Amino acid sequence: MIAEATSHRPEGAEGRIAGLDTARALAIVGMVMVHFGPYNLAAENWLEWVYGLSHGRASLLFVVLAGVGMTLMAGQRGQTKWRRVWPLIAGRVAVLLPLGLGLQMLDIGPLVILHYYAMFFVLAAPATFLSNRILLAVAGTLSLAGPAAYYLIERARPEWVVRYDPVTLTDPPALILRELLFTGSYPAMVWMAPFLFGMWLGRRALNAGGTRIGLFLGGGIVAFLALVVGILSPNTGWWALAAATPHSQMCVWLIGGTAAATTLLAVCLSLTDLLGRFLWPLVAMGQLALTAYVSHLLLLDAVPGVKSNTVESAFLAVGLFTLGVMLFAVVWRRRFQRGPLENVLRFPAYCFGRGFGPDR
Repeated sequence: MIAEATSHRPEGAEGRIAGLDTARALAIVGMVMVHFGPYNLAAENWLEWVYGLSHGRASLLFVVLAGVGMTLMAGQRGQTKWRRVWPLIAGRVAVLLPLGLGLQMLDIGPLVILHYYAMFFVLAAPATFLSNRILLAVAGTLSLAGPAAYYLIERARPEWVVRYDPVTLTDPPALILRELLFTGSYPAMVWMAPFLFGMWLGRRALNAGGTRIGLFLGGGIVAFLALVVGILSPNTGWWALAAATPHSQMCVWLIGGTAAATTLLAVCLSLTDLLGRFLWPLVAMGQLALTAYVSHLLLLDAVPGVKSNTVESAFLAVGLFTLGVMLFAVVWRRRFQRGPLENVLRFPAYCFGRGFGPDR
C-alpha cells in the first residue's frame, strides 16, 4: 500500500519538492513538442514514435502536477487554513482566466489550457475537505462518468464540440462557461479526474522510497493495460469510450495518460534526489513553468516559422527553446525567488494581505 504523508520534507529551493519541478519542466517540453512539431504522426520510424509520445500525455502530466500542487498549497485534509488559502486560489483564477482567454486570441493554432486551469482550481477547492478514500473515489468516478457525458454531448450536439474554434475574451460569459465545463478542449467534467487524482497523490509521502516504487509500478501497469485495451477496442458505438486516441476525452486515453504521468512523476522524484545539482537547470525551468509556457506561445506568434512539419527540424527547435529557457531560468533564479509570471500569479494574494504564499 502507498504510504500517506502527514508532512512533506522540503527539497530544492524555497521549500519546494525539486522532483515536482523536474516533472513540470518535462511537461512543458512535451507541450512545446506538440505545438512546435507535426500532428498525427504515423510513427513510421523510431524518431517519429519518440516525438509522438508527448501528444496527449504532456498536458495530462501538467494537470496531475497542478493537482499535487493544490494539495501542497492547501495542506492535508483537516489542516486547510482557508483564510490563507482562498486568496491564493482567487489569485490564480484572477490571473489564469483572462490570460488564457487572451492568449487564445493569438493566431497560432495551439489550444491554450490556462483558463481551464482557473476552473479546475475553483472546482477543486471543496475537494480539499474530502477524505483520501472519497477523493480517490470521486476522481475514479469522474474518469468514467466525465468521458461518458462528453460522448453523449458530442453526439447530441456536435456543433458544440468544435475543438479548433476555442473561446476567447470576446465571447459571451455563458459560452465561455459551457466550454470550460463541458465542451471545450480541456472540459472540467473530464479533466477534473486527473486533477483530483493529483490532489490525492499530493497526500502521499512523496519522499518515501516505497511510495515512489508503488507509483512507478502501479502507474506503469495501468498505462500498459490501457494501451492494450485501446489497441483491441473496435472504437464503434459505446466502445469509443475505450479509445486511446490522444485528446479524444475518452476513458482509456484519460486513465492511461494519467497513469503514465504517475510513473513519470515517480521517476522524476527519484532521479532529482539522485542527481541533485546536475538537474538544477531542469528544476529551475520547472520553477518558471508558467513563464516558459506563455513564452513558447508568444514565440509561435512572433516567429511562425518556428513550427515545423518535419520531426527533425521540430526536435531542433524544441531543443533550442528548452536550452534557452533553462539558461534564462538559471540566471533568473540567481537573483529572484520566482519567475516573472509566477510573481504575477501571486500578486492578487499579496494584495489581500496574505503574502505571496507557498511556491507549489
